[in-house]
Amino acid sequence: MNCPHCDFIVNDNTEVCPKCGGEMSVLKNFPSEKTFAPLDTAISGEENGSKPFTPPDLTQTMESIIQSLDELDQASLQGLPENVLRAEPSMQNDVRSIEKGGFWIRFLAFAIDKIVIYVISIALLIAGALGVGMNYSPFEGDFIERLGEVVTFPYVLILVIMTMIYYTYFIGTSGQTIGKMICRLKVVQTNGEPVSYGQAFLRWVGYLVSSIFFYLGFFWIVFDHNRQGWHDKIADTYVVRL
Repeated sequence: MNCPHCDFIVNDNTEVCPKCGGEMSVLKNFPSEKTFAPLDTAISGEENGSKPFTPPDLTQTMESIIQSLDELDQASLQGLPENVLRAEPSMQNDVRSIEKGGFWIRFLAFAIDKIVIYVISIALLIAGALGVGMNYSPFEGDFIERLGEVVTFPYVLILVIMTMIYYTYFIGTSGQTIGKMICRLKVVQTNGEPVSYGQAFLRWVGYLVSSIFFYLGFFWIVFDHNRQGWHDKIADTYVVRL
C-alpha cells in the first residue's frame, strides 16, 4: 500500500512510513473494497433483503387506464333519456347489439394516433428543414423567416396527406389504427363486414366534417345509442370493442 502522506510504497503491516515518518493508521481505518456491495447485488437488493427493483408492467398499466375510461364512459351515460340508451328491437341479433367503444376510450385511441402522426411529421419537417437549410446561410439575419416560408406550406400539405393515408390504410386494411389496436377497438360496417378502403377514406373525410362545428361530430358519440360520431354515420360504420 501507499503512504497517505508521501505516497511511498510500504508493506501492509507497516505502522510508520520509513520515508516521511507519517503514521499509517489512517489507511487501516478506511473501509476496504470488500466493505461495499457489488453493483448487481445493490440493485437487486439481495444483501439487505429488500425487494429487487422491477420496472412497471406497461400492459397492466394500460389495462388500468382502459378500465378507468370504461367507467367514465358508463358514468357519462347516467341521466340520459331511456330512448337514447335503449337499442332498437331490430338490433338485438346483429352487430348493433355488440358493445361499442365509448367516447373516452376512443378519445385515447385518437390521441395515440395523433402522437404517431405528429412524430412522423416532425421528423419529415426536420429533414426538410435540413435540406432547405443547405441553400441558405444560418448567419443571415432572415434565415429563420425564409426557412419558415419555404417549409411551412409543404409541412402542412404533407401532414394532411399523411393523415389521410394513415387512416385510410389502417382502417381499410384491418379496421384498426395503432391507437385502436392498443385500446382494443375495431371499425366495422354496420352489417358487421370489414371496412373497405373506400369507406375508410370516406370516414376520414367525415373526420373533417365532425371537426367543423367545434368538434360536435366527435361529441355526438356520447349521446348516440350506437356510439356513432358524424364520421361513423357518413361512412356507415361502428366502432366495436374486442
